[in-house]
Amino acid sequence: MLIDALENWAEFGLAEKPTLLKEFNGGLNHRCGLIKVGNQQYVTKLFQHSFNQSIRAEHLACEAGIAPRIFSATNNVMVSKYISDSGYSNERLVELCQAIKRTHKISHEGSELFNLKQVLNRYIKNAPDSLLTWHTLLTPLIAEFSQDPTPPVFSHNDLVKENCLFDRQQAWLIDWEFAQLNNPWFDLGSIMLYFELNSSQANQLFEHYFGHTEFDALSRISQLAQLCVLWCDLLWQISKHGHGYIAEARERFDDLAKRAKRLDVELS
Repeated sequence: MLIDALENWAEFGLAEKPTLLKEFNGGLNHRCGLIKVGNQQYVTKLFQHSFNQSIRAEHLACEAGIAPRIFSATNNVMVSKYISDSGYSNERLVELCQAIKRTHKISHEGSELFNLKQVLNRYIKNAPDSLLTWHTLLTPLIAEFSQDPTPPVFSHNDLVKENCLFDRQQAWLIDWEFAQLNNPWFDLGSIMLYFELNSSQANQLFEHYFGHTEFDALSRISQLAQLCVLWCDLLWQISKHGHGYIAEARERFDDLAKRAKRLDVELS
């Protein structure tokens, strides 16, 4: 599909027909690849959905200096700057935090509010009955997080490791199709969860983000955020991979149960 889309290379403002060097296999929502035009390399992305919403968010993030430059966006295809990722290390946590802070400062006029309950209800339809029981038990914790009074900000909402790139200067965030207004703790909880921050690293994250030490790794809001992010991720995975994912990711479901128990909910 991607190579077929590149046949229309002239529409994307490219100087000549590109060579597809490789396709990236990390995402399930879209088709992405690395292309070469002359001596330059670019990332091209063929969207399967949410093109206009995604491109709007990408442009906002570009203006904020935290997303790669977009060279072209037309007919569900985006061509953007290629970031050579050097990978994450603990020393780069501050840079990642800075990217999140800049995300949350983006002007959000016209952006819709992320509705966690609605998203979970959409995904739970694909889950087996055993997880419907879990969802019922988790509902009070989900409601507690949703009712947290922290003002919503423009948020990425999908900060898995694969969407956070690091070059020599800074952290870059990619794949903005889920960007909406949300409680900032959803992004912070994602970083804690996906980057497996220990207590010291989480405290460092909070200190750089908030500028004070009011919150720590054991703060209830940080625990609630991680649980909600994990539950949302697990249900999304089931919707994409089917019920077989449950057996494949048993450790992740066990982790969810442990997190719920720390918040006084037993998942039977």
